[in-house]
This record gives sequence, C-alpha cells and structure tokens, in this order.
Amino acid sequence: MPSDLLFDVRNWKNTATADTLWRCRCGQYWSIENCGRPWVIIKCLCGSEVGGTNHNPVEGFEEVDITKDKTERGYVLVSPSSRNNETERDLPATSVCIARALLHSSMLLGTFTDKQSILELMKVKPQDAVKFFCDHLEKDIQFLAESLSGNIDDATMTVHLFLRYILDSTADTNMTIKCMHEKEDRVQWESCLKAVTQSFFQVLEQKLASAKKQIVEEGAHSSNVLLKIAYGQSPPFSHLPSCGLINMPCMWRFEQRMTIQRLTHLVQQENGANQFPVLLELLSKHQHIRHIRHLPEILALQRSLIHFFQNGNIHEGERLSVRKFLEWDNLSDDRCLTFKRAIQTVQKVWSNIRSSPRSSEISIPEELWCKEINPDTAILDLLPTTPSITSIVTRFLIQLQNGCIDTAAQLTKEKQRSISAEEVKHASVLSVSESDLITMALSNFQYVLEENGTKTTHYNFLTLQRQVIHRFISGKPVVKAQTIPSITLNNVKTLHSTKANVREQLHQEPLSVSLMKRIMEEASSVSDISRALSTLKVAAEFLAVTGGDPERLLTEYVRNELKMEANAKQFRDLPVVPQTQLKHILSLWQILSAKRSALLVQMNQNPFFLIDKGYHDELADQEREELTTALSTVNIEFFIIELHEMITVALESYENSWGIVETFQEYLEKEEKEENYIVNLISTVSPDLQLKNVISVWKTAVLINKTYARSYIQE
Repeated sequence: MPSDLLFDVRNWKNTATADTLWRCRCGQYWSIENCGRPWVIIKCLCGSEVGGTNHNPVEGFEEVDITKDKTERGYVLVSPSSRNNETERDLPATSVCIARALLHSSMLLGTFTDKQSILELMKVKPQDAVKFFCDHLEKDIQFLAESLSGNIDDATMTVHLFLRYILDSTADTNMTIKCMHEKEDRVQWESCLKAVTQSFFQVLEQKLASAKKQIVEEGAHSSNVLLKIAYGQSPPFSHLPSCGLINMPCMWRFEQRMTIQRLTHLVQQENGANQFPVLLELLSKHQHIRHIRHLPEILALQRSLIHFFQNGNIHEGERLSVRKFLEWDNLSDDRCLTFKRAIQTVQKVWSNIRSSPRSSEISIPEELWCKEINPDTAILDLLPTTPSITSIVTRFLIQLQNGCIDTAAQLTKEKQRSISAEEVKHASVLSVSESDLITMALSNFQYVLEENGTKTTHYNFLTLQRQVIHRFISGKPVVKAQTIPSITLNNVKTLHSTKANVREQLHQEPLSVSLMKRIMEEASSVSDISRALSTLKVAAEFLAVTGGDPERLLTEYVRNELKMEANAKQFRDLPVVPQTQLKHILSLWQILSAKRSALLVQMNQNPFFLIDKGYHDELADQEREELTTALSTVNIEFFIIELHEMITVALESYENSWGIVETFQEYLEKEEKEENYIVNLISTVSPDLQLKNVISVWKTAVLINKTYARSYIQE
C-alpha cells in the first residue's frame, strides 16, 4: 500500500512551528507558517490564485490534514497488465519482486483454503481470484528476471533459493508471527527485508551456479547435453582442443545480457543511494528521464496551439478532436506533420506517467486520470490550461531535469544557471539513451579470468558516475517551471472583459493613422507578432487590475514592472511597438491581432477555424466583385482592423442570418466610434450581405488590400 508521504514530511521536519499544509486546485502543496492561515494572495505555478486575505482562503485553495497517518491497509494492486518494474518506497526493484512473488504465492494458496478472508484484504475484488494471483505471480517472476538479466528459470530458482536462504539464516531463531498494525512496524520490516535481500544477492551467483550443477549432475536430465551447455558447463566432447585461453569453456559460455534493470540492481548492491546518487537516479528513473529530450517539442506544441486558439473561443476545443484538428483544410502539410509528431510525443510521455504514478511523484487530477490521448481526444486536453495533460507532462519533465541537476550539483559544487521555458532548446535538456548508459557501463567493467576457468567482474561505478555527470548533466540549466506556456479557459473574457477593465483603469487612445499604417505595412513575421500579443495579454491583465501611468512606455513597463526582460527585447523586432505608451496598449493589441490574421490568410491558413462554420459561407463571384468595388472607396485598413475585432470578440453573440452592415454599424456605435468614421466604413457595402459570409468578406478585404499595396509599390 502506498505511504502517506505528507505525514512523513511532517514527521521529518519535526519542528515546533505550527506549519500548515494547503493544496492548490492543481494538486500543488503550499506550507504556511506561524498561524497557518493565509493572509496574502499569490500565483501558483499553474497560474491559479493561492493564499487568501484576512485568514480566508481563495476558492480552490484547501487545507490538508496531515496530523494523522492516512496510509491505507490492504492489497491495492490492480490488473497485472498495468504493472511496471519499479522500486517501492526505499526498496530496490529486485527486493520488491521477491516480496511480491512470496505475497502472491501465499495469497494464491489462501484462495484454496479461505478465499473469503483473502478477498476481504483486497481493495478491488477480482472475479477470478486464482487467475488474478497467477497472472501477478508471472509478472513478479518476469520482472525479477529482467532485473537480474536472467531468464524465467533463473528467476524462479532465485525465489526458491531465497526461501532456503531465509530458513538457513534463521534456523536457530525462535520465529513468531507478528501482526504489524503501526507504520513503524512496517518500516522496520522493510528495512529487514532490504538488508536480507541485499546479503542474499551478494551470494546469489554462487548459489545459482551450485543449484544448476546439482540439477545437471543429479537430476533426471543429467545426461542432457543441451541442458549442460545452457547451464554453462563444458560439453564432454573429447575431440575438441582443451589447451590455450581461447579454448577454455568459459570463453564460449552464454553471458547475462546487461540491461538498465541489471545495472540498477548492481549499483543498489553497492550502496548506490549513498555512494553513487546521480548514477542511481538516472538508472532508477530512466523510463521517465529518457523522455526529457522531447521537452522542446512539447513546449513548441503548446506555444503553437496557444497562437492558434487565441483569436477564437477556446471552449470550441471541447468539440474539436485531435483527428479533426489535424485534418483541418487550412492547416499546411508541414505544420500538420509537426503537430502530429509532437502529439505522439505527448502521448508517449503521458502513457509513461499514468503507467507508474508512484514513481512519477506527480499529482494527477481525478478528471484527467482516466483520459488517454488518441485521435478522438479533445484538442482542449492538449492546450496548456490548468489542469491539462500537456501542463502535467511539462511540469513532470522539468521536475525530472531539475532534480538530476540538483543531485549532481551537490557532488560537483558546479554553479547552476536557470532559463525560462521560452529559452529551452534541444541542447539545454538531458538526453540519456539506454544504449549510451550500457555502453559507458561496460567500458568501466573489468573481467579477470583465472587459470581454473573462473571469472571475476569488477565494477568501477565511481568513474562511471563521473563520466555520466560530465557527458549528460554538466552545463545543463535548471528550467523555471513558472515560465511554462499557459492559456486561460475564458479566452473570450480575456478579449472582451479585460479590455473593458483596462479602459476603466487607464485612459486609452488609438494609435495615429500613420503609426497604424506603418504596422500594417511593415510587420511581416507571424511568430514575432504572436510573441508580442502574448506579452500584451499579460500586461493588459495586470493593468486591468492595478492601472498605471498612461504616458509610460510599454517596453519600460514590461521590463521593470513585469520583470519580463526577454519579452521586452522582442518588441524591437516589430515597428512602432518599442515607442508605444500604455495609453495605446488596446489599440496596439487590436492592430497586431488583425495583422497576424491577415498574414495567416496570405499564407493560405484560416485564423478563424474555431469559429462556427455557419459564418464561413463563401461569397458568390458577383458578390465578391461588388464588394471589391465597394471597398475601393473606404479606408480598407480600418475596415480590416474593426471587422476583425468584431469577429474575434462579439461574432458568436449574433445570428448568422443578420445583415453584416447593420450588425457592424451597431457594434461600432457600441464601441463609441464617431459617426463619420462609421459611415466611411459601411456606406458603400451592400446591405444584402449576411453574417454567414462575414469571414469571406474579411478575407476578401485582406486580399484586396494586398493587391492595392502591391500596385502602390510598383508605381
């Protein structure tokens, strides 16, 4: 049964202070000192508010009772197919395998003598208890064989030899059966088991060799030549040469294949937790650590999805599956392939986390626990919201990387450096493959062959650990978990309510016509605009709450108040933005959003793919010709910017059968635009056009503007 680790932490601290543990809605734990009640509000790593005011917690921030040990009693293993070969608490994997093999053998025997008592011990009761325990016993033997790099016969024999070892070592001791009701009793028992198994594995090879020899010489198959060869004995072929090193039987004997499990077992036998902590951590967590190299791809996927969804209602993602998203007509082949590869990576890591939650050391919300990533998964589950699958995967991989670097730094005293999630590249993350570890390990093993044919192996784990640190860990940075990409579920509120709140807190003015035209003409990078929009969103959310000086430069505010130095530097890649003041932030946001969507249209992509298809009807050829003529007399860039704002902010509150002109006019009046300005934008547009064509109207305007710009340049 898994331990109550929170209770262990409290006992480990053993302090007189009244620290109280609280939990965020994402599962992250927070400790509050002194009175133990919250008095300030801060942000959790997931982005949610934690803490409180006047000793009253914010919604979703709950106190955790750790005054009592809540470790459950009983048998909790579920289906054998869902098990992994892993450690349990402080026990090595080999010790766990032997303990479980003995446990399942006993429970299997118990089903034939007192089945009801056995079932009462189980949290989940199987329909066929006999088959259930047989399958688990097979898994125990299989995992033991993997850990020892042996075969099933060797693993089965190991369990028998362990039982004989216990009987022989306790022959002169009066044994009594003791019921362990307290946690201290179980911890003591596990310590004894670890000590006994460790001493047993030190003599296992000798005992296995002796048992095999006895089987070959005295068993029913003593004349079987193939069995003798399989058990490592030289066949009685008198015509073969026997002198010289190359003709010694041990040179041709089948050797155990070195695996990660076998290497982990060998390190644990040498007191690896104390002597070789970095090496043991890499080996024992390798099934997870090998996925860290995919972190840059996952972060890139998150950022790309945020850019795709930021102009639409994010709740549409609940109805959009991964399959439909990848099949979207306006998604380019290259982009589709990139997304598909990254989604497959997330699927691999997520399956790995779910298959071994205890070794993952990460909290997974109940609503996500049962979710799998497949073509029918909602794309919303892949967005870095709180909580979501990708946010959990990202935090988990960052936690693994930082843990390995911290462990190594304690040995090497190397000064650590840290980077944000935006700066993560393939060269910044750990990339440790199984073949690399095995190759390095074998190069540090020394074999001594004696004249009598016996062979001794010496393991140089100290040198191996130094090489592992130098090759895989040294120079790698710690990643700041609080900088991972995130997007809120109320994206529409962000686009509408946040802007309204900014206007209340801070006087806003539109950018001048010349500056607006400069942005529309010179800004040409979708990625630069997307990064700027992400920063503007953060700045606007802060200003909506705190307000600020309207005359202050936006770049200075982002650098000094928000402490986003890297983001402030990125503003230099765009025209006008570095000179913009806070009083222009909403106008800048509106113009950059429209320009980004225009660039996507010119790249044959659809920036409005999340908006209901009822607004995507194409214009007829005659309607398009009439619209082209009508737009030649209006300020087309203003038309593009204002109509884009209506589409992204308010469109889905209108019926698609309504007229575009009257709806657009009503929207502009609500935004308190001047009458002459409104008349200039809509006076020549046909009143017969309906909102079902509004996306096509906007795209047509963008293409017309591009044509006008090209003609102007040629002149």
